[in-house]
Amino acid sequence: MKVAIFSDSHDNEYNIDIFVKWVCNVGVDKIICCGDISRVETLDCIVKQYSKEVHFVTGNADEDDDFMEIAKSISGVSYYKRFGELDIEGIRIAFVHYPGEAKKLAKTGKYDYVFYGHTHVPWKDKVDNCYVVNPGTLAGMFYRATFAIFDTETRELELKLVEKL
Repeated sequence: MKVAIFSDSHDNEYNIDIFVKWVCNVGVDKIICCGDISRVETLDCIVKQYSKEVHFVTGNADEDDDFMEIAKSISGVSYYKRFGELDIEGIRIAFVHYPGEAKKLAKTGKYDYVFYGHTHVPWKDKVDNCYVVNPGTLAGMFYRATFAIFDTETRELELKLVEKL
């Protein structure tokens, strides 16, 4: 199974469109967003193009009360306020927006992978037996636009540059 992980898209509709078309074309099975989409219309746009599971956790740019209420009602989105967790083919995954929270979750020993955003910097680290991964910024703010692909069969992570798609 292929899982796409992104964060910090900040309503960059151009990059979001490239991302969604690419994940649809290569057969990605789930999308995990680690926050900072910024506008509920952007989340809705993703869901209208991508018909499989979308898991979304709020970031600091998403914490408006109206945003959260509307996000809960969008069909096809599993919404999490502080952190989300999934078991995908026996792989225990958590996802949050903030790096400090990611490291705390990794230290619990409950997860194989913890994904996070906020810093816009793509990063992979290991805390005990847990990989802690930031897919970078889909918006391309301060750094090149990136996202990650996780293959659950091989357990390989690949960082994708939007400009090369």
